Amino acid sequence: WAETGYGLTVGGVEVTSSNAANITNEGKISGTVSYNPETNTLTLNNATIEGGDYGIKYSGAETLNIVCDGDNTVTGHSYGIWTTGAGSSVSVSGTVTAAASGANTTRGICASGDVTIHGDDTSVTATSGIGGDNNYGIYANNVNITGGTVSATGELCGIYAYYNLAISGGTVTASVPGESGQAMMAEGI
Repeated sequence: WAETGYGLTVGGVEVTSSNAANITNEGKISGTVSYNPETNTLTLNNATIEGGDYGIKYSGAETLNIVCDGDNTVTGHSYGIWTTGAGSSVSVSGTVTAAASGANTTRGICASGDVTIHGDDTSVTATSGIGGDNNYGIYANNVNITGGTVSATGELCGIYAYYNLAISGGTVTASVPGESGQAMMAEGI
């Protein structure tokens, strides 16, 4: 019986068929974390996840659904939550703080595709590192916010969308801590 990998790393642990139901890593993951490959859903339940360069990294081609129960925190040096596959996206519901702790080229939530935040009871806080450049709270090709409360802080930009930024519900606060940068920006290319 061979293990199946899913292109997903959580708190420094590669998620496989043998650990998907209960993802653990002493000192890096607390609370309950599980992954359902059939629905491509990562569930965090009162979880604290600390990674090296990234807290959560996903390199698949589909949208990674992150469902958060209770209060959850995901941190990494460069990325809190990061999807890297061609066009890979992330959809978040529930309560989570995603933060980067480094100084240069950091993102709280970063996707090579889309970031979608939804659900009336959702509360997402995304924070970049401070002290360098190229730091964003949320960074993606497209950012779609349809509900909940979203707070994004980035040294260069709170929320950055390369193509489109759509806010159709919820309460959104985007900020930069200094005097330079933009709270929200969409290139619309």
